[in-house]
Amino acid sequence: MTVANLVCQIMESALVGKFNFSALPDIPQALDDKLDVRLPAELVARIHAESERLKTSISVYSRTILFGYYTARLIEVEIGGRYTLAENHEQEKSA
Repeated sequence: MTVANLVCQIMESALVGKFNFSALPDIPQALDDKLDVRLPAELVARIHAESERLKTSISVYSRTILFGYYTARLIEVEIGGRYTLAENHEQEKSA
């Protein structure tokens, strides 16, 4: 799977997820690296709409979701035959 496909899958799962975005922390420090991927226009439009609904920028929304997935605060779970992102409550218990 390419990086772009993985990012698409994570963001798609985030858009149908039932987690509290505001409970996720933004990246604690500025990173020197950037991730450059091309996402389908329809997905970008949905991300834009969700970030506007949450009153945050697209970059903060995307960065928070991807950082949450990278740090395992968000995990993919299957619910009703579909995959979605959910908060990893097991990580909280072990922390």
